[in-house]
Amino acid sequence: MQNLGYPALPCPALRCAVNALQMSADLPPAGADDLAAPSHAAPVDPAATFELRPLRLLYVEDNRINAMLFAAALQQRGGVELRLADDAEEALMLVRDWTPDVLVLDARLPDMNGFDLLRALRRQPGLDSTPAFMCSADAMPENLERAAEAGFVGYWSKPIDIRKVMADLERLADPGGVRLAT
Repeated sequence: MQNLGYPALPCPALRCAVNALQMSADLPPAGADDLAAPSHAAPVDPAATFELRPLRLLYVEDNRINAMLFAAALQQRGGVELRLADDAEEALMLVRDWTPDVLVLDARLPDMNGFDLLRALRRQPGLDSTPAFMCSADAMPENLERAAEAGFVGYWSKPIDIRKVMADLERLADPGGVRLAT
């Protein structure tokens, strides 16, 4: 699934689902101008743009629909370089040449669970303290506690509350919130 960026929305049903997500988060609907900057974006000082780069986010998700919905929702935020991996093996290959600022891991992947994948990613150069979020439909209190003990900074329950995701990413993107990889 590697580096799809912001995917086109290939079918009407998927566009409807993305639009519903965006309405629940008070975001503009997806349409022909999907790649344009949101109209509510704050003006950017051109002199400051040389220092800025997108927040690098790796999302490891074996369900293509979930991955596409997540990517489409992030497109509305802007400022995110999203890379998608179908499984742990692909994620580990991706991080050999690219260092994400944020990890989002599905709890149940075909080749490894999210906890084991986080441990494997932590052994990769530059990822020992990268903020990681568990993303799962299993949101029982013991799962949240286990995720926190394993080193996840947050837990996003499926279906994802896009407002929570956006708020967490804004907190991390704040200059004091996360050290960006170079």
